[in-house]
Amino acid sequence: MYSDTFQLKDDNSYNVTTSIFRDDECVQWNQTLVPYVEPGQFSLDNKTLSDGLDIYTVRVTATDYNQFAMMYAVIKFENIVYFQTKLNGRTKKLNSELKQRFSEFSKSLGLTDDNIIFFEPIEECI
Repeated sequence: MYSDTFQLKDDNSYNVTTSIFRDDECVQWNQTLVPYVEPGQFSLDNKTLSDGLDIYTVRVTATDYNQFAMMYAVIKFENIVYFQTKLNGRTKKLNSELKQRFSEFSKSLGLTDDNIIFFEPIEECI
C-alpha cells in the first residue's frame, strides 16, 4: 500500500508526494502534475520526467471530491506504452460498492480480475 498526497497550487497544478513502505523503510518522492489538454487531465511537468519516461498523463474519470477519485494513466517508458487505473481514497478503507464500481470501470478498459488489486491497509509510513 502507498499514499499519494495532492496539494493544489495557485496555478491549478498539483504537488504530489508519494509515500511507500519498501524494504523496511519509508520512501518518498515528489512530482508535479500540471493541467493538460482537457479539464481533469494532467501530465508530469518536464522537471519531473525521468530518463526513459516520455509520457505520464493522468485523467480523473470519476470523483465525488470528498471520498474518492478514479484515475486513468497513460505512461510511455522506454518506448513502451502502459496504462493504469487507480482508485484513490481519502481513507485507507473504501466501501465495497466503490470497489465494485472501480472493478467495473477497469474491466471496461480490458483489464481482468487478475489485473485488479486492492491493497491491505498498513500503518507504516502511510
